[in-house]
Amino acid sequence: MKRLYSILGLTALAVISSCSIKEEIVATGQRYPTFYGILEPAIGSMATKAYVDDRAFGFWNENDNLSIFYKDTENKKYYYYGLDGTTSGSFKPVAGEDGFNGGVPIATGLNYAIYPYHDFNSCQEEDGTLIIPFPKERTISAFPDGLGASIMLVAKSETTKLPFKHVAGYLGFNLYGDNVSVASITLTSKDNEPFSGYADVIYGEGDQLQVTFTNRGKKDDPSCTFYYDPPVALGGSPDEAKLFWITLPPTVLTNGLTLTVKDANGGVWNRESSFKNIKVNTFQEFDPLEVIPVISVMGVEVKPASLEMAVGDTETLSATVLPSNAPNQDVSWSSSDSDIATVEDGVVTAIAPGTATITVTTAEGGKTATCAVTVKNVVTYDIILSPATAEEPTVFIGKTLAFTLTLITTTNGDAVESDITEDAAWSSSAEDIATVAAGISTGVTKGSVTITAKYTPADANELSASAELKVTEEPNHAGDPTPVGEEEEL
Repeated sequence: MKRLYSILGLTALAVISSCSIKEEIVATGQRYPTFYGILEPAIGSMATKAYVDDRAFGFWNENDNLSIFYKDTENKKYYYYGLDGTTSGSFKPVAGEDGFNGGVPIATGLNYAIYPYHDFNSCQEEDGTLIIPFPKERTISAFPDGLGASIMLVAKSETTKLPFKHVAGYLGFNLYGDNVSVASITLTSKDNEPFSGYADVIYGEGDQLQVTFTNRGKKDDPSCTFYYDPPVALGGSPDEAKLFWITLPPTVLTNGLTLTVKDANGGVWNRESSFKNIKVNTFQEFDPLEVIPVISVMGVEVKPASLEMAVGDTETLSATVLPSNAPNQDVSWSSSDSDIATVEDGVVTAIAPGTATITVTTAEGGKTATCAVTVKNVVTYDIILSPATAEEPTVFIGKTLAFTLTLITTTNGDAVESDITEDAAWSSSAEDIATVAAGISTGVTKGSVTITAKYTPADANELSASAELKVTEEPNHAGDPTPVGEEEEL
């Protein structure tokens, strides 16, 4: 493939070094030296070790940040101060910016540097061991042509001129796919070799770098994820493939690795590889791979999440398979107690009082969601006053007439009658014509009144029934003397 003359620095390449003897005076009055960073000459035709194999190279760029350790300094943040696009230049301290590590004399008497800067970069004072975080998650906001990795470099020197070496290996994945935009790439080792965590880096024989993981803070992990913001749109053919750089610690993989690509639309694509050896300062590129995301069902939602129903009622539940663009939207329904409530295609029918759980299950993956159903009896009340107005109830003056009030309680269609005459509240519209108490009405004088009975069942509204009552004089009976008229003569 063609050589990629793209800038790795910025967010990718890195270095630190020291050359100028000039010192920076910070606000505290303490003097920090200016360092000069150089990219160590490489073997053969490659001009600098900023090359990764012969594929690409990088330069220092303005505000590239790195960590420097010297004397009893802390993890001091330095920034590149020079022309963009150069392979060497000055680094000056960022005033007041120190990391969380260091602050003790370095026994080796050497100067050390780590690129890029990280709060948790550290240098062990006893032997100069560098502790470098390999992040589990990294976000790449800009995606230069063909690049996207975070280059990782280290340096040590007896002077302020620091030569930088690569401390990581680099894998290049050429990806293509129709209508695919890469939101993230995750690499996972199959046999738990660490891809992220805190690495111990030492200079071995011949200044060869040795990288080991000790699970410091139990942070070592067999995976790492690169997020792309915004997502990177792929081309539709191998010739239009995008090259993604992934930075990993050098290691031998017992059983290879798994590449996982997540599409911006929620699709996931996995590819297993028997690839074995991640080499320091080496870029290893894979042939173009077609990404065909599978949008798997991740879950299901049901609405409403609970129902209160009366016996005989029906309600319709709605189920939403997640994500909504998953191809398989099929679900099935079931009830925990069909004697209480049944369900068919999301339609719930209340059968008997009690509780039941309605469950929706996705055809793919068996994801579930539930709706809690409470079924109550259907209870209605009515009252009947007898005699009723239609029966023309009549009472004589001085006499009584007994009314009866009957409560009809209907539960799920079954009616039961009960006498509530003595429990009701009774009233007369005109007590000078007729009175009423406990259903017994007494005539007082001629006329008509309305007799009303009211009753409130438990957990129900008040019920009322009325009847029109006529009050008359009692007629003469046979054998009674006939009254004499005023004008009748004896």
